[in-house]
Amino acid sequence: MLERKRIRSITISQLEAAGIVAGGRVYNSRVYPIAATDCPALNVFTPSETGKNDRGVRHVPTFERELTLRVDIHIAAKSDTWADAGDDLAEGVIAALMQDPDFIASLGISNFSFQNTNIQASGEGADSVATIMLEFGLAYDEFYEPTVSDAFEATDIGLDAIDPADANTGHEDDPGGYPGGSPGPDGRIEGHISANPEQ
Repeated sequence: MLERKRIRSITISQLEAAGIVAGGRVYNSRVYPIAATDCPALNVFTPSETGKNDRGVRHVPTFERELTLRVDIHIAAKSDTWADAGDDLAEGVIAALMQDPDFIASLGISNFSFQNTNIQASGEGADSVATIMLEFGLAYDEFYEPTVSDAFEATDIGLDAIDPADANTGHEDDPGGYPGGSPGPDGRIEGHISANPEQ
């Protein structure tokens, strides 16, 4: 699973558990409009990701990643109180994502590299919706380990050993030898090992 997919998933679970908005209105990368009647709502994106190899690692693809995690807060803007209400929701989102040590540990990042906020409004009258976009920079390292297919099927090993009694003695017609003596290896298989991982 790609890290950005995993991070979106655990972020959505964290925001749902925090109960910042009611009715299960925490969405995963929703692209169609959220109406004022469906607000407040949260929408989680990972709109960009960069990777650099400043360490010069050559043999294993290695990157210092920076992922942008974005949480959009959608709030009905039919009165002048929407900005304060939106900031209250933003405070809850930031606390849920940046003040929970267990959640931060589950992200598996080295640090938060930035945090930005942008606000925009759309619609008119009772249909007006404001969106507070909270962006978090998540820095982490990623390694692509080589994948080697396992073609090992079986092995059969024969052992032609030296004379276990005295490796320095030889056949009886050799100096220092004795009947039946052999310094080895002499072409005789004294030991045998077989291995088949499927058995």
